[in-house]
Amino acid sequence: VEWGTLYGFSRYSSVMLTNSFSDLGSSTFLVRHLQTIYYKMAELCLLQRATVLSYSDEVTHVSNLLDDQKRKESEIVKKISELYKHYILFVNKIYFREVTAQEQGIEMYNMMQGIMRLPSDVKDLDGEIGELNQFASIILEQKQTSQTTKLTKLATLFVIPTLLASLLGMNVLPNFVDIPEYLIFSGKLVLPFWISIGLITGCTAVGYWLINKLWLNKKNKSE
Repeated sequence: VEWGTLYGFSRYSSVMLTNSFSDLGSSTFLVRHLQTIYYKMAELCLLQRATVLSYSDEVTHVSNLLDDQKRKESEIVKKISELYKHYILFVNKIYFREVTAQEQGIEMYNMMQGIMRLPSDVKDLDGEIGELNQFASIILEQKQTSQTTKLTKLATLFVIPTLLASLLGMNVLPNFVDIPEYLIFSGKLVLPFWISIGLITGCTAVGYWLINKLWLNKKNKSE
């Protein structure tokens, strides 16, 4: 008011009321500020608002995919990951807290953001995307746990044969280079060798059956 100028802002427009150029005199720079820096600030706020609305719609779309049984979990996790990456880029490259060192420009920028409800909308969006990202992390952890369980089962499966081979191998099995001659051309039955092979095979089958039974029982209880 002291400069003979009034500013007005809404979610869709901005306006400046002032005297004519001839009456402004040395204050004509106010018009230039409106046409340059304030105009760009309004453009930036409109871009931020449009981006937030777009991301909110994308969050809704991804959330609906969670109820779609035909969608694979890996596909949903990929979409969530891409959405989270784009949101981080938005926060770092578009959603600025301040855009100018000019005191009046700072006040106007805050006013534009407040009218467009950008701070509250971005905060809500951050919470929604954070929850989706947390859900994706849970899915990945479950997959890693499942893979670890499979590897553990595989490792446990070979414990018994390895133990038996280590106990019987030195006393029962011949040297590796002598195996063809010892087993094939000697004409001997080599009963201890075949007994050890049978024990290893039988123990492996029993161990595999026990591991599967215990794992399935644990899975059914958890469900």
